[in-house]
Amino acid sequence: SENYEKIKYKIEVTKQYLSKDYFVSQEEFAKLIETIIFYESEGNENFVSCDGKAGIIPLDKESARAVNLIVPDYETVTVICDEREITTFECNKIHSENCKKHIDERFNLQKSIDAGSKYLAFLTAEFNDQWLGIAAYKTSTESVRENCGLDTPNINECNADFEGARYAGIINSLKLEIEKSKNA
Repeated sequence: SENYEKIKYKIEVTKQYLSKDYFVSQEEFAKLIETIIFYESEGNENFVSCDGKAGIIPLDKESARAVNLIVPDYETVTVICDEREITTFECNKIHSENCKKHIDERFNLQKSIDAGSKYLAFLTAEFNDQWLGIAAYKTSTESVRENCGLDTPNINECNADFEGARYAGIINSLKLEIEKSKNA
């Protein structure tokens, strides 16, 4: 589809930012990003989860801000948009000129892919393991340390009920399915 091709192009553009020090090849990392996009947001750049993560690669506002995206405080900011008072979340969906200064950059396709990729690369580097990085993306770095080993976390030693490890397994399985379907 046209949206899929646009997303693939944006991922290709993002690969230039990835360091070779993140323990997987750029091609492998791009495949992981593509898989996360289609699992988490189904390629919808306006995706918002029930827990407040947003964008094509859903990030919460703290994680998004950590990788330099502009994310307004929805609870405290109200703007006048098209002569009516609305929240900044509604403003982002409308994209009115009056709202531009309050735009949440998680809804910008390229910025979301760049930021999500950088955030996942950072987590991967922090744990020296792509699967622990993916587990931390889904949960948190603290949660990975608590459930997979405080000093030297290992994905194979995570608690059996740890959501992050299950998520990493799902992403790996999906990535393999996507690769298999492309080669068929």
